[in-house]
Amino acid sequence: YQRRVHGDFRLVCPSLLFRPFNDPAIMASVQPSPPLDDEAGRLLEPSPELPDTRPVAADPPPPPPGPRMPVFFLIGAVVLLSVPVFIVLAIYLRSTPTVDNNQEPPRVPSTSYHPLNAPTTKDALLAVNYLTQNALFNPNTDVLYAMHDQDPPKDDVFAWEAGIRAYEMPRYFYVLVGRQDGIYEGVISASEALTVSWQQVNVLNGQPPITLVEFKTAPQVVLANDTFVSALAKRSLAPSDVVCIAMTWGGQWHAQFWAQELGGVRLLHVVCLVTTDTTNPWLRPVPGLSAVVQLSGTAYSVLAVSDRFSSSVPVPPAWNFDDKFLARKFAQPQKINRVAQYPLRGVSYVVDGGQVTWGSWHFHVRPHARAGVILSQASFDDPLSLQPRSVFYQLHPSELFVPYMNPDVDWAFRAYADEGEYGLGSMTTTMLVPSSDCPQYSQFFAATQILSDGTVVAVPNAVCMFERTTMVPLWRHVETFGQSFHNARSSIELVVRFITTVGNYDYLVDVVFKPDASVRVDVTATGVVEVAATSYRTATPDQLYGTLIAPGVVGISHDHFLSFRIDIDVDGPENRVVTQSVAKQTLSNNTVGRTGLWTVTEAIVPTEAAARDASNASGTGWVFRHSSKKSRVGNPVGYRVVSSAERITSLLDSSDPPQARALFSCYPLWVTRFNDSERWAAGAMPNQAPAGGGVPAYTSADSIVDTDIVLWYTLGFRHIVRQEDAPVMPSLTQSFSLVPENFFDTNPALNMPVEDTAGDAD
Repeated sequence: YQRRVHGDFRLVCPSLLFRPFNDPAIMASVQPSPPLDDEAGRLLEPSPELPDTRPVAADPPPPPPGPRMPVFFLIGAVVLLSVPVFIVLAIYLRSTPTVDNNQEPPRVPSTSYHPLNAPTTKDALLAVNYLTQNALFNPNTDVLYAMHDQDPPKDDVFAWEAGIRAYEMPRYFYVLVGRQDGIYEGVISASEALTVSWQQVNVLNGQPPITLVEFKTAPQVVLANDTFVSALAKRSLAPSDVVCIAMTWGGQWHAQFWAQELGGVRLLHVVCLVTTDTTNPWLRPVPGLSAVVQLSGTAYSVLAVSDRFSSSVPVPPAWNFDDKFLARKFAQPQKINRVAQYPLRGVSYVVDGGQVTWGSWHFHVRPHARAGVILSQASFDDPLSLQPRSVFYQLHPSELFVPYMNPDVDWAFRAYADEGEYGLGSMTTTMLVPSSDCPQYSQFFAATQILSDGTVVAVPNAVCMFERTTMVPLWRHVETFGQSFHNARSSIELVVRFITTVGNYDYLVDVVFKPDASVRVDVTATGVVEVAATSYRTATPDQLYGTLIAPGVVGISHDHFLSFRIDIDVDGPENRVVTQSVAKQTLSNNTVGRTGLWTVTEAIVPTEAAARDASNASGTGWVFRHSSKKSRVGNPVGYRVVSSAERITSLLDSSDPPQARALFSCYPLWVTRFNDSERWAAGAMPNQAPAGGGVPAYTSADSIVDTDIVLWYTLGFRHIVRQEDAPVMPSLTQSFSLVPENFFDTNPALNMPVEDTAGDAD
């Protein structure tokens, strides 16, 4: 970035490197950046400019006139000298990739308004100031549990796009704040200075998510507790030898063991990991020791300590994977060279704020504090009519449920609702790293986080987007009969990537747009598995709850269920869902000798409850269709849901307390009528929540035929830990796709250009 002063404007903008400083478009669009308060680390409003009292130097005298040179001689000399320079430069640029590995990743300009754009730091500061000025939040005594942007009504967005509403819409924020007189939630519009809604929350129905301050402070309180410190000493450990982790309560069933009545009390579990001689503390848990911490506003207290010390269960030895350790451990690395991918002729997408155009695709990208990333208004240009046709209005993660299969007191509560209890986007206060998390040439989207004390944090690289080749033809055929020919097109994908680290696990969410009008969602899990210490040194048949991955270390079996909310709009909002069942048909008296084949039977799903009940049927396909539109030959237009593998659902009983607050994972697919307020698969506040919240509560006997409907799709991982998962787990990916079915009259990727490889670098 370059900072320069021009006239009365203070400009900070990388694009000024390439455009003149007197460009009127720049002067009108670029605003001064708000300064930082060094002590508080908060973004503040710009202060009024002070008058410049410095003396103004007199203009220097003009230089004496020199001998004049003919103008035509100067022009001719410049032309003659420039020709060889331009020739050499053209040859160099033609033979050199257009990626500079040392350049800053491109940033998204924020000059174009869209009602679904992510909030800027200015928006966030304005909203926090509105809360404080209207006595809704006091940063000195209150806790801002959650604050993030909230969508304007869907109909209003459609009206804005149609030009019916040409003005900028209000910027809405959802707010969840803990005050001395209770916990309140509401919606505000800072731009209108308006409180849209504000009501007290019944905490018996669930607690707010954990804040970063609570996540940090609860372990400190435990390590200052005499009983806990004495328990560490039994294991020859001091507080300086461990790092302690605050974990959510997991449900209401656990209160009986601790002899605590919940009654709306906010609780955390705390367990500890040994940090000495290791960079990987997750594989060194302190065995048989945990604590419960009560939170009341900004006050913390240790309610109980569970100490089940056993000298036969020591702390596991260090097991690292940092580069220094790996260099010592493996003298001979695999001899595999890196294969670079980069766009030889520049990227193919166009980004305008949060709006993206790539080939025939159009969609909107927005980082989000809870969901991580939200994709909106995806449409694809029909290859024949060239008119955009909608595929979905919105797609985003709506909950991540991770239950562990160990009944021990230090493990029974480990059944996390990571999105609702921590926030997937709230865990991304660190930026994505170019060349590691995303290709160097990626486009990055910025996020704005609002912390529990009202501090506003800007995260420049929260979400990335990049193109990649798959090395698999998009389509191909070689014809040898009749007139021989070969024709094919290479497949290029556009990936929107979000990465979050929740404790020991790292999750990558890729939304992949393809030129054939399909969309694939890839979820990848990596990181470090959670383990328990044990006295076993060799594997035995009675290890029911996990796998012995090293002497004294058991990797506990567990599941991952990530639910996506997809507001499906196939060619418009009026849709229906149809099941396709494949059945074997036996043929009798067939004249050519065939005895059997399979056929397809379709059925319209009438209600939300019927969709839930039918989703677990094996061999059933699901197609979302427009209520009336048909293809050229009369087939109803639609999009099919395609899974990459077997649909995995939870095996826990619905009455099991950890499962009761995440019932969405009992079924791979749910369908509900559109409702702006129904966004989270386990409910708005799953922390310490009772049973039945979220999608089960949204599901009733309402009709889902020829109306605006929402698909809730759950990707499941069943993780039986193996030795190869340590010390760091290889990436494991599950996927599902939305694929057009009779949506187009022809292959929508036929108009992909012929690949021109002339001049490509070797």
